[in-house]
Parts: sequence; structure tokens; C-alpha cells
Amino acid sequence: MARPGCDTLEVVQPETSVNSENCPVLGKMAAFVVEQGRRATLEWVLKTRDGLAIDLTLCRDQLDSVTSEESEQATGATARGRVIVRVAEALDACPSSELYETEATVVANNPATVRVTLDSRIVQRAGIYLVEFGAFNELGHLLAVNKTLLSVERSLFVAAQDRRYAPPTLQEIRLHLRDSATENSLTEAVEFDAAEVIRAIVHPVEEFNEMLPVLPERYTTRNFPFRSLWLKAIKGYLFLMAADHLRRNQRTYQAEGLNWSDSDKPPAYERAAQQLLAEWRQEAQQHRVVMASRYAYGMIGSDYGYVG
Repeated sequence: MARPGCDTLEVVQPETSVNSENCPVLGKMAAFVVEQGRRATLEWVLKTRDGLAIDLTLCRDQLDSVTSEESEQATGATARGRVIVRVAEALDACPSSELYETEATVVANNPATVRVTLDSRIVQRAGIYLVEFGAFNELGHLLAVNKTLLSVERSLFVAAQDRRYAPPTLQEIRLHLRDSATENSLTEAVEFDAAEVIRAIVHPVEEFNEMLPVLPERYTTRNFPFRSLWLKAIKGYLFLMAADHLRRNQRTYQAEGLNWSDSDKPPAYERAAQQLLAEWRQEAQQHRVVMASRYAYGMIGSDYGYVG
């Protein structure tokens, strides 16, 4: 096997989910994972909603049949198809929030493969980001949108102030879960793919923002301060995912006169999830009450203080 060179280390490909036959699961969301401070170029294959790769040469052939009026609109130096990439923090809904946009470079037509180098401001701040690839034709019509997730993980190769807040990394989470291919002797694969773990990172912060009492602050994955509590909630939501999955896929095995069923696994996962999430919600609620109490005190001024 050829060893990767420095030119290939910059290129990051998405982590995709595979089935029991080690084949990629088409249509399931994939995710990128990069470290803080790293120069990273994302490589992505444009797909349909069913997960089938798009052939850009066929798109180009179909454009030959546009009307004459549309052809006139498409003339000029900008008359070409392109892929635009937009990146935003997963929970930052503020109208003034940063939306990073750049044009991707097409490196192959079939399958449609593009690359985009991440803005340095993105990799400077650890957090979870939404990434969308939009394919436009020569007329500027949006033909397809692909969505994926990006985890920028904390590292020591950035300034100290940029390391202050950061989500738990995927390796940290899997270490707490003992979720590795070598330790999962039954399946010899990780139980949770990257997209599932990243989604479980986002959900607790989303839930915290919606809890009572109402606070003026709204947290994102880039500034949520309660890291150990965060990890507890992440584990709880991953266990809920596992329980849902196992309920849908319960099986009974028979071999050499022995019967074995995995029907006892969903309740076990669910009990663990309920305990972790109950602890998370109780502690999160306490944090919010303490934070809200800061707004309960103030001072009303009076002109009488200045008389005499």
C-alpha cells in the first residue's frame, strides 16, 4: 500500500457509514472530521437524494436542449455550471451570524467530484458545522443540494483563547463508550458512525437553549461551557439511537441446538439512556436557574440621592 504524501494529507474525505458487508450505506448522511488549525480541503462526490453519484457529463448534455431565450441569458464569461459551498455553525441562527461561501473546484465529472479548501476562520474555531454543496447550471439554476456535517476538533495548534470552548472529540466519546472495532468483538466495527456521534453532540446544546427559564443567551457548539455534562448527554442520546436501531432489527439465532436472541438489548440501552439523560436534564436545569438568577437583581436609581 502506497504511503500518503504531504499533498494528499491536506485532502479530507467524508466518513461514511457501512453495512455488515462493509458496503457504504447510500443516502445516509456522511461527515467530515478535521482538527483545529489544520489546512483542510474537503473532497465530496455530488449525489442524488438516494445516494447515487451524479454524472456531470450528462448534465452538460442536457443543457444543449435549453430554449434560445435561456441560451442568450447564459452567454458571457460567467455562463458556466459551478458548485457553491456554504458553511455555517450548526446552531447559530442569528441573522448576523457568519456564513462562509466559496466556489468548489471540479476534479472529476463522473462521478461528480469536487474539492473545496476550508476558510481559515472555520478551522480556527472548534465546533460542529453544517456544510452544503449546491450545484448550479450555466443559467444559474440550483439543480442539487448535498448536505453534510463537519466537526472541527480541538487541538493544541491554535491560540489559547481558541481552545477555551470545544465539543468533546469523536475519539473522546468513543473512548468513554469503549466503541472501537477491536473491542466490539461481535460486529468487529464501531457501533456509531461519525454522523451519528456528531448529531448527538449538537442535540444537547439545542435542548439546553430551549429549556426553562428563558435566558437571553443562546449557546452554540463553539461556546457551550459545560463540557463534562455535555459528554453525559451525548452518551445518553447515542444509547437512545442504539435502542431504536436494535428494536427495529431484533433477531433470534439458532445454531447447534442453541437459541440466542438480542431482544434484551433495547431495554438495557434505554435504561442507561434514561438514567444519563435524567442526570443531564437535572444538572442543566440547575445551571439555567443559577444563570437566570443573575438577571433577578438590579438597582432602581432616584434623583433624591443627588438632593442637597
